[in-house]
Amino acid sequence: GGETWRMPIHDCCGEVTVSPTDGNFLLANGPGTAIWLSRDGGETWEDVTGSGWALDDDERISTLAIAGDREFWVGTGNYRDGSLYHTTDGGATWQRVDTGKRAETDICSLYVNPDNPREVF
Repeated sequence: GGETWRMPIHDCCGEVTVSPTDGNFLLANGPGTAIWLSRDGGETWEDVTGSGWALDDDERISTLAIAGDREFWVGTGNYRDGSLYHTTDGGATWQRVDTGKRAETDICSLYVNPDNPREVF
């Protein structure tokens, strides 16, 4: 694998996350705060940025995690602090779930417990 690559998402891509249960299910971010979903291994992509974001002007998406077919987590940051966002409707709406207390650094990595998708590290 990896002999040829193409960029189906226009502009740039920050991180690509693969579902732990389905290798064809991908989430990617970029450019800016855009979030893209593929259910066919990257052949086609759908914008699932949705609504509900409250990012600062200099804040960007730094990491993604897949908890289920329609449940995703996103960590953000701006090199000083970060926030945590969650969706259960496939990205149509996002909620900030860090209760207003931002992390003291970017959220650089997320891990979803496969036995309990509401448990995120």
